[in-house]
Amino acid sequence: MKSLYYWLFLMGITLWLLAIFSYPALLKIRSPLAPYVHLSFSFVCHQKEDRCFFVNGAHLPVCSRCIGIYVGFFLGVVAFPFLKKSLSFKPYHLILSAFPIGVEIIGEKLYIWNDHWIRLLSSITFGFILSYITLESLKRNN
Repeated sequence: MKSLYYWLFLMGITLWLLAIFSYPALLKIRSPLAPYVHLSFSFVCHQKEDRCFFVNGAHLPVCSRCIGIYVGFFLGVVAFPFLKKSLSFKPYHLILSAFPIGVEIIGEKLYIWNDHWIRLLSSITFGFILSYITLESLKRNN
């Protein structure tokens, strides 16, 4: 039963990323699913085009910061079985992992930078630790 949560998380985040990265292709082939994919992600992201990566002329349905969180979450889920005995994160680590996002936002507000890659990279650690703490908690409570 314990591994069921792991596989559900892995399948869920994989499908989530596939939906994000398949969006430009869905638009290109004029799939009737494209508007629904875009609408679905509007509930979790502001979707400002100037904050989104473009692929084949179409913006992804989430901003670069959200992509970083989701990629980090995916990496945390993938790494969990290999690192669960050697790493242990506490809830305050999640707060610390949000620090780079805060620095990135402050730098953006002060007009020091405004870059998709900085947004993406600053949020990967947060997503990684979020998934790891979630899976660790599920493992402990079952």
